[in-house]
Amino acid sequence: MSVYDIVTEKIIAQLEKGQIPWQRPWKQERPRNIKGRPYKGVNLLLLADAPYSCPIWATFKQIKERGGSIKAGEKGTLVVFYKPETQPVIPEGMTEEEFEAKVAAGELQPEYEKTYWLLRYYKVFNLEQTTLEIEKYWQPVSNDFQPIEQAEKVVENMPNRPAIVHEGSVEAAYYVNIDTIKLPHQEHFLSPEGYYETLFHELTHSTGHKSRLNRKSLTAYSPFGGTEYSKEELVAELGSAFLCSECGIEQNYDNRAAYIQSWLQALRNDKRMIVHASSQAQKAADYILGGRHE
Repeated sequence: MSVYDIVTEKIIAQLEKGQIPWQRPWKQERPRNIKGRPYKGVNLLLLADAPYSCPIWATFKQIKERGGSIKAGEKGTLVVFYKPETQPVIPEGMTEEEFEAKVAAGELQPEYEKTYWLLRYYKVFNLEQTTLEIEKYWQPVSNDFQPIEQAEKVVENMPNRPAIVHEGSVEAAYYVNIDTIKLPHQEHFLSPEGYYETLFHELTHSTGHKSRLNRKSLTAYSPFGGTEYSKEELVAELGSAFLCSECGIEQNYDNRAAYIQSWLQALRNDKRMIVHASSQAQKAADYILGGRHE
């Protein structure tokens, strides 16, 4: 039995235990304004993908009031809010001009008002875009990251490796259109093992690029949660598990099974997909290892 088969069986065994909550292997701080109030709703979505480690945002006015300025060339990010607007109700049979004339003459006082919520927007800047002293407003919690030598060698020796960019603290993803992996900074991960598990996941995705294995589940268009998308996530997570085993990285099988479980639900819990995805993941891992796997 190969190491690939052993890992696959362990994951399937965890899946049989039932529903498990998945947890991100890195610390993610929620965006908030300089007064400490967290952003909600659509603003959370607008700011969460920004490429900054600092979660603090401020308006131009707030930055200026604190003695700071915007760095040259930096652009603001739009956020929205609803502002209440009131408008008096014009009595039936009276024109707006007549109503305004009577109010101006003191002959009529509006008794009722309707409230309208109007969508407004303004721009905010991350503190990393300003000259303000970030430590005065935010103290990052960072871990002492210790690279794992064997894992570093795997990454370094991968043939035709995609670009790897570390930015922000909220997203880990592979962008097929630019053949680039984006990850949170290493110090944001809860452990080195979590970092390499995530990096190996994204590297497995990258093997599906047309310049490598040209894997259908990556290259074919599929909406989030669609069949091919879900299959590709299974491949990536299994590929990560295989590579971690190759490097002797102790794995959190509960978390892996929980992640895989979420995508199996999109495939109607068809556990046969694990077998198919395992085959694709083996090819991906072999590619990353440069054909060194035995």
